[in-house]
Amino acid sequence: MRKIKAIIFDFDGTLVDSENIHYQSWNTVLISFHYELSSRDYFENLAGVPTLGNASYVKVKYALKQNITTLVDLKEQATTKIMATERVRFMPYAKELLDFLYQKNIPMSIVTGSSRKELDPFLTSENIRHYFKHTITRDDVNLSKPNPEGYLKCAQLMGFKKTDYLVLEDTQGGIAAAKAANLTCFGIQSDTSLHHKLQGADTIFANLEEAFLHFKPIVL
Repeated sequence: MRKIKAIIFDFDGTLVDSENIHYQSWNTVLISFHYELSSRDYFENLAGVPTLGNASYVKVKYALKQNITTLVDLKEQATTKIMATERVRFMPYAKELLDFLYQKNIPMSIVTGSSRKELDPFLTSENIRHYFKHTITRDDVNLSKPNPEGYLKCAQLMGFKKTDYLVLEDTQGGIAAAKAANLTCFGIQSDTSLHHKLQGADTIFANLEEAFLHFKPIVL
C-alpha cells in the first residue's frame, strides 16, 4: 500500500461517542409530539445516518405534519441544549490518535453528516479545532453520505492525490461515500455499528487502536 499523506475522519461514532446524544435529541423532538423512539429502533435504523435521513424516517414513521426542515431545526436545537450540559466523549483511543498524528504533522480533516452547530462546539471545547485543515459538515454540501460530495470536496481542498488519502469511517453509508470518491477507507466496527455489519471498506478493524497499529507504518 502507498504511503498515506493525509487522513480524513468521520465524526459521530468514529471520533466521538455521540450517538446517545443524537438519540436523546430525537426523543426530545418526538416527545413534544407525544411519540417516543425506542433505543432499538434508533440504533438499528438511525445511528450513523445523516440528520436529513433521520428526519425523513421519523416524519414517515410517525406521520408528522412538520416538514423535514422544521424537524431538522428542532433536532439541532435539542442537541445544542443537551451538549451544553452533557459532555460528548471521545471514542476509545481517538484523542491519543489525534494527538499523535498532529504532533507528527499529518494533515487531518473531518467529513461529517452532522451540522456545523453540532461539530464546532465540540472541537472548541476540546481545543482541537486547529488539528484539522478542513471540516466539511452537512451545511457545506448539497448531498450527504452515502453521496461522495463531502469527501470529494475535502480531498480537493486538501490538495493531495486521491491515492494519498486514508478515510476512517464507522458506517455503511460513510464507507460507500468514501469509496465512491475513490479514496482508501478503513471501517471501524464501533459499538453502534455492530448493528450493521460493515462492508465495502478496504479493511475493517474492531477499533481505532487496531486500525492505527495497521496504518502507522504507512503514515510515518
